Amino acid sequence: PSDELFDKEPADASDVPRLVSSTPKESDTTSAHRLRILYYLHSPDAVQSTMAGSLVLSLSSLCPAYEPCRNHNLFQHLFGVQFRCDGHTYVRAISAFEFVRCF
Repeated sequence: PSDELFDKEPADASDVPRLVSSTPKESDTTSAHRLRILYYLHSPDAVQSTMAGSLVLSLSSLCPAYEPCRNHNLFQHLFGVQFRCDGHTYVRAISAFEFVRCF
């Protein structure tokens, strides 16, 4: 992202859980399913090989298939999307309404 503060520790982060971002492998970003994965977000103690619930997708991406597997990732069974507000980049979970509209 073009936001220089993206993925930086906020000054008053004592009670904010820190997340770890990782970039996708090229095979993940060029899939035939037209997923446009920007990166993954995991909590530091999460199993980073579990990708369900950790995806942050481009708004131009197709929706991935619903994965009803149990996991402790940030977005659970769904995924996150970026948005900008006041010149800063944030990530939020896609809403159930937005997810259903994909189909």
